[in-house]
Amino acid sequence: MLRYVYIKLIFKRFIHKEPGEFFVTLGPSGAGKSTLLRVKRVAKILGITDILNKNVTKISGGQQQRVALARAIVRESSFYFLDEPLSNLDARTRFIARGELKRIQKELTGTFIYVTHDQKEAMSLADRIAVLHMGKFEQIGKPMELYEYPKTKWVAEFIGDFPMNFLPGKMMGEEGVEIGFRPEWVKEGNDIKGVVESIETMGENIYLFYDVGGNKVTILWREMLDIGDKVAFSITKFRRFKDGVLISLENGKDSE
Repeated sequence: MLRYVYIKLIFKRFIHKEPGEFFVTLGPSGAGKSTLLRVKRVAKILGITDILNKNVTKISGGQQQRVALARAIVRESSFYFLDEPLSNLDARTRFIARGELKRIQKELTGTFIYVTHDQKEAMSLADRIAVLHMGKFEQIGKPMELYEYPKTKWVAEFIGDFPMNFLPGKMMGEEGVEIGFRPEWVKEGNDIKGVVESIETMGENIYLFYDVGGNKVTILWREMLDIGDKVAFSITKFRRFKDGVLISLENGKDSE
């Protein structure tokens, strides 16, 4: 396993190569030839090539995080443990780093255990997610399984840009249960009516936040409205919950 002091020496000894030159790095096995190439490649991917000669105390927190991530990746291990490696990066760099990190993981074919409080990071990076709540794993599954079929009301409200909406089942003719539905699982209709309390736009998407008989609901809408407008919609699909636990996977299908 490589030590940090060794990597630091490699960082200081990059050599300029002329375009089109057949350049050979010569050295005995274990001298660090392959590591040198990996360091340059990883540094370029993470955008830290221009700070390789700087002392770690002279760079920003975000740069320090990228350097730490580079140190881990350059080892080409079979197992990586990453504890919120992107938390100090600005939004744009974090977006780019997420894509690169996923690509790197596929190239290295190593196992990544990634800890984060950011569900967007988890949903975009993971093959599987373990959702931790109160010291216990509330649910383990693929990202879309968690989004489409949350096993508990807590997971349903935690996963997603907006929490899953919940209404009393009797509003849909379902007694003794709660109906859960995502903001996009609706269409124009006359089944449920409410008053717009606030509006949020995200690009072309318009989200309405409004009150339905004292219940707060968020829906994805096609046209801009004003606060105070009345809205009527129908739910296209939903999940049934009882005592905070999922009891049906599809409309009418029971959960095992």
